[in-house]
Amino acid sequence: MFLFSGTFKESFNIPIDLAAFFLILTLIVVIKDYIKQPVIKTTWIAPIVLSGSLLWLMLLSILITGVTDSSLEKIVKFVALTTPAYLLPLLFVRNRDSIRRVLLSISILSVILSLFSLPAILAKGSGFVGFNNGNYQGLARTTGIGFITLAYFYFTASKKGKYLILSFLFLVALTLVSTGSRMPLLAILVIGLYAMKKSFVIKDNTVLIKKKSISGLVLVAALTIALPFLYSKGYFHTIVYRFQVLFESDGGASAIGRVSRMQSAIKMFEDNPFFGGGIGSFGRYYYGTDGVYAHNIFLEFLSELGLLGVIWLVLFFVFVIYRSIILYKKKNHSLDGLQIVLLSGFLFFLMNAMVSGDLNANRALFSFAALLATSPFIIEKHRSETIYYDNTARSFLC
Repeated sequence: MFLFSGTFKESFNIPIDLAAFFLILTLIVVIKDYIKQPVIKTTWIAPIVLSGSLLWLMLLSILITGVTDSSLEKIVKFVALTTPAYLLPLLFVRNRDSIRRVLLSISILSVILSLFSLPAILAKGSGFVGFNNGNYQGLARTTGIGFITLAYFYFTASKKGKYLILSFLFLVALTLVSTGSRMPLLAILVIGLYAMKKSFVIKDNTVLIKKKSISGLVLVAALTIALPFLYSKGYFHTIVYRFQVLFESDGGASAIGRVSRMQSAIKMFEDNPFFGGGIGSFGRYYYGTDGVYAHNIFLEFLSELGLLGVIWLVLFFVFVIYRSIILYKKKNHSLDGLQIVLLSGFLFFLMNAMVSGDLNANRALFSFAALLATSPFIIEKHRSETIYYDNTARSFLC
């Protein structure tokens, strides 16, 4: 609820900030559990150092370029929202079930938001669809990651469970396509194409289908049939129109605005290559006012924090990839289903961060980075405990 509060908090006319409210609840629960089982792990050091070094860069930036309302606001949001989103998973993710509960929570939230969005979806040709006529991009991101997590539970469920989850998958997919937001849908398609590629094996000039991938291919076939049928009935016109606009000569107003921001970000970097123009300064440089961002996380770091910022961002992604994939494979393990879904979620949010949202708006990206980088140690521990108990059982039987 904290991570995805931007999807629905603007739709409620209440005097409290829901993101802050759910963060406080999360902190209370996590701290209470930590007091019961206090432990400090060496695997936490690198994530904490990375988070602290980015804060140091931000403070260095305002020392060099000066303090503004925008820079202070961005730093406060980073400390109060993005840093907890990145570091809290280190505290509450203790085993595989911890990660599964996170994924289950996301699945449930995406289904609930989809159910509440159905009236707007069924009103054919109603334009962008957001929760309670709110943030359509937030709804698209939430249902996009919800589709990924539901697909994980679909593949791991029993035969009876698959039917129930399949209905939820169709509902969430319907909502995702109906929102009118392009990048979440494109990200799902890219991830889906990769999953399909991994479903086949070429052996002796023969294409073989992996047995465990058959249910996934059935799901793809069902969606391929259902979505065009619904389009013929008058649904999804907004998203189809938005993709058509991309192939026009100017790419549409949205594409023009993004290209213009990206060009300004590069120019801003050229003016201040080493330290950038200062944290939170892009809006005033581009538009003369706050609240405008570069619509690309790399260009955001490049323009506001210069080469130092981009080096930090590259090191951050290298750290996540090394921890989650390379280090794990060095132990002669292949990625399992839980890591694959976390990797898919990380890539989903990364692709969205390349076209929308600023550093703090993309805090879900950092949460999935933390989950992904933590998962190999949890899975390794789980396998070690399984081997231990299996050997104990064998010894007892002997």
